[in-house]
Amino acid sequence: MLISSLKVCVFAACVAFSGYATALVDDETELIAVMPAASTSNEEIASAIQDLIKTYPVCSRLRGLRLVGKPAMNFDPSAGKVPFEGDAEADLDVLVRLGYLTKTAFPDLGKRVLKYDRTERGQDTNIIGTTGFCLPAERVLVSVTSVEREIDTDTGGLPLLDPESSATAAGSGHLVVKFTHTPDPNSIWTKEPALIKLVAGDRAVLLPGPAEGRALLSRVWIRGEHPLEGAPDSGVLWALSWDPVHNRFEGGRWGGISLSLWKVE
Repeated sequence: MLISSLKVCVFAACVAFSGYATALVDDETELIAVMPAASTSNEEIASAIQDLIKTYPVCSRLRGLRLVGKPAMNFDPSAGKVPFEGDAEADLDVLVRLGYLTKTAFPDLGKRVLKYDRTERGQDTNIIGTTGFCLPAERVLVSVTSVEREIDTDTGGLPLLDPESSATAAGSGHLVVKFTHTPDPNSIWTKEPALIKLVAGDRAVLLPGPAEGRALLSRVWIRGEHPLEGAPDSGVLWALSWDPVHNRFEGGRWGGISLSLWKVE
């Protein structure tokens, strides 16, 4: 997995605290998640959605990244064997233009003898890995169109108390937030159309706005910031997604987002 925050999470216990839902506690990543209170403001919801759709990781495999940091190599097909099928040079050049890689030519050794290295910006292997990359979606929120409270009964049978209810539900809860979004005119996806082709294919283009999206928001704490530690007004809104088959969260804080980014022409 290229994004370090996309950790495998397994619920291990339930902790009760006054004024909130019975929290689901994850011993592996020290996450605590509950249904957001009905008093959660529209401003906080909109701010959370904007942050999530701006940072949403768009990931793709790129075999040519295995050549980064290696000795100079001849990319000319007429010179014999090339590193990979396709145009590895053109693929890597996209990341050069975005400032993640450098490209050095060695004309004395051959017309397309090249060496690629990481820039300072490209040092983070959670962004530019050795077999693929993950870059932020950089979408802009247009509006939140609806917010509904929903109890999820698929959490492996662990009970959760909805803060706005006097009854215990067999599952956790979240806010179902529907919204519209549009591309950021200054984003890497707008400025570098070849990046879209690299991720989604030659016929893909950036989806114009306003496009529809959906997120399942939970109130999340790191264990040391749990309300039992004296921070009842803290916590962040993340779009978590629970996998009841494998008993874990999937997709990190973005797992509960449905976000369309391209269309095929």
